[in-house]
Amino acid sequence: MDLCTDVVLNSYVRLARNIKDWKYFSRLTGAEVGSLNLQQGEAMDKLPDFTFRALDELSFAKRQLMVEKNLINPESIVSSGKYVATAPGVRPFVIFNEDDHIRIKCFVPGLDIFTAYNSCADVEKRLRTVFEFQNHPKYGYLTAAVDDCGTGLHVYTTMFLPGLALDGKLEQFFKTADSSGVQVKGYVDTLDSTPKGCIFLIENQMAAGNSAIDVLIRMSDIYNNIVDMERESRSHVLEVKRLDIEDRVMRSYGVIQYCRKLTIWDALELIADIKLGVCAGILKDMPENLDSLFIEMQKYHVLAAAMAGPFDKDDIDVDILRADTLRKKLGIKEASIG
Repeated sequence: MDLCTDVVLNSYVRLARNIKDWKYFSRLTGAEVGSLNLQQGEAMDKLPDFTFRALDELSFAKRQLMVEKNLINPESIVSSGKYVATAPGVRPFVIFNEDDHIRIKCFVPGLDIFTAYNSCADVEKRLRTVFEFQNHPKYGYLTAAVDDCGTGLHVYTTMFLPGLALDGKLEQFFKTADSSGVQVKGYVDTLDSTPKGCIFLIENQMAAGNSAIDVLIRMSDIYNNIVDMERESRSHVLEVKRLDIEDRVMRSYGVIQYCRKLTIWDALELIADIKLGVCAGILKDMPENLDSLFIEMQKYHVLAAAMAGPFDKDDIDVDILRADTLRKKLGIKEASIG
């Protein structure tokens, strides 16, 4: 099976469910939140292989790591009443009371939304033995977000599209995606509002009116079409602009080797160039975990990799640590001057 890892970094599936006879979490009073948490805890006790714990029991740094992995929303870091559940050997991650009472989330490498969905569905089946979910006979599963109603299914992939960018076809791609009913988001630097690293999240907009399998088949077709577009553009630009691309890749390699500080946005652009160089056969003997670097260069991942002790400090220059961490992960020796 072709996971299309030259184009697709990862696939994400989320199933949203709400517990019968309870208001949506945002509408609950403090006392009601406590009662809901108690019911959720008692139910999860019946699934002993799952560890159920309050999110605010985790350190601030660990919660930040979860945000950087897209496991929880940034707002969940400081709000109470939220719990997480994990089990050994179970890939999906379950968070309680983020917006919906229960959200089951699964990330997998490459283009593999069916595996991610099946993993979530297996966990949802287990949860249904201890919870009764809101399920309207006409509208399906009722969720906090209208777009998720029906199946409660949210799907996206993270795609690497330098070919379309270098071939001048991103605008055409955006128009095609919009007409197909999918939403495209870039990794955007808030300072200049430009997408970085040619990385885009491509997600379904509506979950209602179709079965989960219908949504998955439709999104799979769209993703495979995008992969074909990107590969065609890469082939074209490598044919007509190979020297320019080699120059770009090797310049980025040199920056990584010599730099002393890197912002997250600089790092994303450099990693993207290195990945392009590997995909194009320009760079050899690079580590296989390049895709994970797009997450591992974020602040709290850098701190966790660079420091053995607590890292909730404000006086650490993360940009210095990021430059050194990126070199180590890529196996590039730091250059010295003189």
